Amino acid sequence: MESSRRRLLKLTGATALGLGVAGCTGESNDTGSAGSAGGDSGTDAIDTTGTATANDAITESEAPETAEPTGTDTATDAGTATGTSAGVEGTVTDESEDALQIVEHEYYQEGDVEGVRGTVENVSERAFTYVEVHLAPKNEREETLDRFQVDSQEAIDSLGPDETWEFDVEIDSEFEFTRYDIWVTGRTSE
Repeated sequence: MESSRRRLLKLTGATALGLGVAGCTGESNDTGSAGSAGGDSGTDAIDTTGTATANDAITESEAPETAEPTGTDTATDAGTATGTSAGVEGTVTDESEDALQIVEHEYYQEGDVEGVRGTVENVSERAFTYVEVHLAPKNEREETLDRFQVDSQEAIDSLGPDETWEFDVEIDSEFEFTRYDIWVTGRTSE
């Protein structure tokens, strides 16, 4: 359904763009889109209200696809246990190892790739030889849709006391989710 909508927007936008170039639609930009400094620069924000314009069609084909129209893309503050970005909220659960702490995390989408990036800190006096971050995307009904994880083996040999590790959990699925649970586990050398 989403690809049909995109094709319709592209076709409608291309037709409107062709008419605009031919001078049949006038020179005013009455879309009221945020980010427009006047004129038809082709860099307006994607219109999520359902009204297609020539600029929307151009932006639609150039912009990375999102799992769902999100409105605002705001980053979370570093060090929070709960984060929201691009309309997707994340929560650190109590399943995490006490000695390891997720100090920041943020959902991202870049083209066809989406996931969660963040930082784990070792808050203990012991070194960890293995650290794994787990991610469980959820839908509006709080149902877990799948589980994903990434481990530290390729990035670091160990995570010593007060050291941090930056992780990136990629989500390789096409389901739509609005939130995720995230937690960290690990093994010490002792």
